[in-house]
Amino acid sequence: MITRLMAFALTAVLAGVFASSAVAVLEVRPARVAIDSEVDFVLRVHSVRAGTPTQAVKIRFPDEVAGVAIGAPPLGWSMRPVESEGRTVGVRYLGGVIPEGTHQDFLIKARTVTPGSSLFTAEQFYENGEVVQFALAPGQAGDRGEGGGAIVEIVGPSPAPAPGVPSTPPAAREPADAPPPASEAPFQVVSDGDSGGLGLLRGLGLTLMLIALAAFVAVLVLLRTESDSATERPV
Repeated sequence: MITRLMAFALTAVLAGVFASSAVAVLEVRPARVAIDSEVDFVLRVHSVRAGTPTQAVKIRFPDEVAGVAIGAPPLGWSMRPVESEGRTVGVRYLGGVIPEGTHQDFLIKARTVTPGSSLFTAEQFYENGEVVQFALAPGQAGDRGEGGGAIVEIVGPSPAPAPGVPSTPPAAREPADAPPPASEAPFQVVSDGDSGGLGLLRGLGLTLMLIALAAFVAVLVLLRTESDSATERPV
């Protein structure tokens, strides 16, 4: 009984190790792209196997991308394109090392040609001779720590509107006699409260000055008239 329990516990521990090593080993960024576009993809490979580093990686591209151009490998790595029927369908990186618990980014450029979910798959080669495949669809489980590949969603163009249906609703029309918007109304000069009284005083003072000037002129004319009359009167 004890032997069976120990075997069960050991199996559970190994299953946990394999399961943890199958989590997010391969990532592809960006994960959502537009159809018929040139995209710079980052292929990120994680090294998660305990006690041994990754020393080689083989990545296969999905059929939904074409015209793949492989970027220069990172320092210390070399790369070999995988060809099939005259097109590049994958790449193999070797010569470098990805230590346990770290990752390495590799770069490619490709043109998206088919909308939908595209699956990038990988084979990971460890220094201890172990090879683990990541070629399953998301949600599937495999043996020996095998896990899912990386999914990239390729989004197609928006569907065209049905015949006779405008793509955008017409703008609302305003009545012909509608007043102009507030932003288009002419500016109105509004004086402060004190400026009205000041203007009234100024006007009143000017009026008084004109009246005084008129009275002064009238007095001068009257005095001049009396002076002329006195001169002409006989002695």
